[in-house]
Amino acid sequence: MKVIDLNVVISSFYQILRRTISERIEIRLQLFPGLGGIRADRTNVEQILMNLLVNAQDAIDGAGTVTIETGEVVLDDEYARFHAEAVPGRYALLAVTDTGNGIAKGDLPHIFEPFFTTKMTGKGSGLGLATVYGIVKQHHGNIWAYSEEGQGTVFKMYFPMAEAMPYLADEKPIEQADREGGQGVILLVEDNELVRTMLKELLLGIGYDVLDAEHPRQAILLAEGRQIDLLLTDVIMPDMDGPELHKRLLAVYPGLRVIFMSGYTDNVVVQLVEEAQMANFIQKPFTVHDIVERVAAMMAAAQRPVN
Repeated sequence: MKVIDLNVVISSFYQILRRTISERIEIRLQLFPGLGGIRADRTNVEQILMNLLVNAQDAIDGAGTVTIETGEVVLDDEYARFHAEAVPGRYALLAVTDTGNGIAKGDLPHIFEPFFTTKMTGKGSGLGLATVYGIVKQHHGNIWAYSEEGQGTVFKMYFPMAEAMPYLADEKPIEQADREGGQGVILLVEDNELVRTMLKELLLGIGYDVLDAEHPRQAILLAEGRQIDLLLTDVIMPDMDGPELHKRLLAVYPGLRVIFMSGYTDNVVVQLVEEAQMANFIQKPFTVHDIVERVAAMMAAAQRPVN
């Protein structure tokens, strides 16, 4: 274990990946410039990349794309509260996104279990993702998978930054005043129960009224006959995507403001969300400060008259 530059490891390993993965699959690199170092075993990181790309290849029928991204993120106390093994702090993000068949909702909680596989008999050992999970944990990191059937999959891995600086060192703290006094009705649409519960509790605690729905069709029924000031919705959902839901609600609520959120990275979301609306997109996981600030700004812009 030593301090390594994740971008350098990925770039230098690219040619090996390119020779291993089918030529019909495009491999894209989107590396965050100036990324800080992580303390890691280089060979282990390369094994993570190889395992995930081989899995992605199996999930893609014919031609497709795999995108490898890096970034810097802050996981805050609210995130850690809903993810028992997470420690708040600054992390380097490694994300691998494919355009494959996606993972069934019932299978998603089991994908990191040893010998669990969705592949046909003889096509997989069920150890690839278990190995990736083990390596990430050995590096004191976290791994999270986001997928919808037919919409591809993204694996996000978070490795502690080598500096190990306290994550609140230069973050603007959320003052109590920022956490109170919210006014307005928010329609929250999120098919992940954990995320939906977290957001509902947070927004109710600030003072907003929240209508929460598991899927878009339920949201349309829930909104009927009610006043809605803001739509806070996941982008990719099984029966209807977030932008389509927003368009349908606009017919009833002209000028309805929206915040799109997704565990998928920008390169996937931009295919569904209009360019002008990408300013309203926030990527999961987000800090409490970020989502509170974004919601407050949207509500202020809506200028809802107080009765």
